[in-house]
Amino acid sequence: MTTEAHLQRTARIAIDAGIPLVSIAASLEKLRSLAELDEEARAKRGLIVNDVGLAPGLMNAMAHDLLAKIDPPRRLELILRLSAFGDHGREAVRWTLERAGEAGGLQSLSIPTPHGGNQGILVDFVDREDFPSCEHVTSYLQLTPIFAMRALPASAGYLRHLVPGFSMASNATSNLLNLLGLQTDKVMVCVQAKTKEGLGRSVMKGTGQARITARVTGETLLRILEGGVYEGVCKMESILSFPRMRRTLENEGCTFFDML
Repeated sequence: MTTEAHLQRTARIAIDAGIPLVSIAASLEKLRSLAELDEEARAKRGLIVNDVGLAPGLMNAMAHDLLAKIDPPRRLELILRLSAFGDHGREAVRWTLERAGEAGGLQSLSIPTPHGGNQGILVDFVDREDFPSCEHVTSYLQLTPIFAMRALPASAGYLRHLVPGFSMASNATSNLLNLLGLQTDKVMVCVQAKTKEGLGRSVMKGTGQARITARVTGETLLRILEGGVYEGVCKMESILSFPRMRRTLENEGCTFFDML
């Protein structure tokens, strides 16, 4: 398994060694660079799995599951809502700060998310080419509390130089709040599709971004070990079905609901 650090080099080593590689990289340019290795991986009967994790990953699977149940939508919105205080690794924090800095400010959602939240930080969590039936595809990051989300785009450039300390402070604050009985590190993935007939929505709620990502990744690895003819560069969805993904996370205390 690998994140974004040295991704291309790690992938080539795995292909040459005949070892399956599961990537939890999230940047589109990194994912597209992996896709370019498909022919080489197939020639050597190697396997690279990308789009593993929350977003991309679970978010993509939820979107495709929703789209299969409704008419082709004019607009698809995908939202990842995280707590600013939680168990976030340094690389995840660095990635989030980079994307928030690039966004430059908050954007208004055309469809407010459940329990409020009509703004978000525009982040490319998914490749629009994965949803050819949709006219418009946008994805957003929301943070709680809301003051953290409002402050992040302007402060991201400065905080990028303080990633280790910022990550430690976030985790420490989360632990303190948990001791006080205030649950932090809540996660929500929301997929919203606007059709001619109305609105379709699919939502997952849980606790612990790192734990959920680890569980989805572990289930993907288990599916590979169970066997099957997988070669080349594949997305998690092609290996791990959404129903199995959903059951796995429900066993971890996550809840799912659809509104069609």
